[in-house]
Amino acid sequence: MIHDTVNPEECASIFMATPKQDIVLEHKKPQLVSYPDFCFGFLRNGTGNTFFLVVLKIAIIPDSAFKDYGPPPVVIWVANGDHPVKTNATLELTGNGDLVLNDVDGRCVWSTRTSYSSVTLLELADGGNLRLVSAGNVAVWQSFDHPKHTWVPRQRLRINSTLTSCNSASNFSTRLFYLRVARNSLHAFINTKPLELYSTMRSSSFSIMYFKRSGNYVTYEDRGGYFQYVRLEPDGHLNVYRLDDGYKKTFQVDLLEDSHYKNCAYPTVCGIYGVCNNEQCTCRGEISGTSNYFRRLDANQPSLGCAEVTPLSCRDTRLHTFLELKNVSNFRFKAQLFQYRCRELQNGMLENCSCKAAMFRYQGNISMGNCSLRQQMFSLMAT
Repeated sequence: MIHDTVNPEECASIFMATPKQDIVLEHKKPQLVSYPDFCFGFLRNGTGNTFFLVVLKIAIIPDSAFKDYGPPPVVIWVANGDHPVKTNATLELTGNGDLVLNDVDGRCVWSTRTSYSSVTLLELADGGNLRLVSAGNVAVWQSFDHPKHTWVPRQRLRINSTLTSCNSASNFSTRLFYLRVARNSLHAFINTKPLELYSTMRSSSFSIMYFKRSGNYVTYEDRGGYFQYVRLEPDGHLNVYRLDDGYKKTFQVDLLEDSHYKNCAYPTVCGIYGVCNNEQCTCRGEISGTSNYFRRLDANQPSLGCAEVTPLSCRDTRLHTFLELKNVSNFRFKAQLFQYRCRELQNGMLENCSCKAAMFRYQGNISMGNCSLRQQMFSLMAT
């Protein structure tokens, strides 16, 4: 087990960490304690036999022994989220200062790309920041500059940096959502082509934390107390959590929450074609007792969404018709056609089989309005 800092000249021969060997890099608190504050090493991919290279925040029950038991750690950074490695993969800090993760077949999965950058030290610094350092304690590379799904206190992100959501708490492959850091706001997108904005956070100060802007950077600052962190969740929420008493994961606030629509404002809350009303998911036709058009994917899990009873086909567009849903919207209405009558719009769109839906909004009167065309459907919300 390697503690605190490692010299690359030594590591060229000994720092060959593999999932089988459980070699980790630890950072300990300044106080005299028997457990590490943060760790860097391999984490198993759920119950499978593949592994992620991660930085962990260790959640410790007071007076418990770290090596014996403890609550699940908090993953704050992942190197190879989209490419988990197998048993006997190797992590090497090379003699020329590059940190390289190779899978068992020798294929390079991830590296810091810092060859010939005069790296003299590998360290796990305060806050869980993994750093490659040159002479003079200058960071050549650091994990804080390459966030995944989590933002921790005192982590400084450059304007236009992004967080990406993961598939689950144990599967760190990239999912649908992105968060982009702007100078005076945070913008949340769903990964469509092109990206679609679904929420914007403009407030910079909250009761438990705040964002400090300086030049081209934004720093997340807490207001003291127990460790906390911001996470972009698989469902698009941007949640703040705190480890109360050092180990109890406690939800604090959703930074993107819509005060009116609540969870219904999120793009995937009710799955594809699902309609969210008062945070309940339905498929079109359920209220009237019919299912001519849509059915639940899973009768016991309405949040998984709906499927077409008869899938659309481009072979004969004359058989197509529009199913009108009144008083519904979605997370983003972006007009593409202006000053149309609803009936004229329907007749034209029926011949375009790539159009899944047309969102129509009246503008000032009940005869004319603007339209947003949808080629990919997500959840709808009752208005």
